[in-house]
Amino acid sequence: ALATIYWNPKTEEVFINANSLPSISDANALQLWAIVDGKPVDLGLVPVQTSLESLVKMKNVQNASAFAITIEGKGGSVSPTMDKMIVLGTSS
Repeated sequence: ALATIYWNPKTEEVFINANSLPSISDANALQLWAIVDGKPVDLGLVPVQTSLESLVKMKNVQNASAFAITIEGKGGSVSPTMDKMIVLGTSS
């Protein structure tokens, strides 16, 4: 799985390009998380994209040290399902 996260720490804006994420069933959703002070912060559900070139705006965040994507039940979750994490990367 591969996704590119664009984060501007000054404006706190987050965008995602879902380069190559797995297909999931209609009963599930892909959810983006930021890791802030060691704790996951929900940045929203990753929409199904028709173009690999499109950027999608997610929720804003400050002080993110990393970003992760998990597979959750339809509608998302209040906390990530760690055994279903498919992407994890540190911010730079």
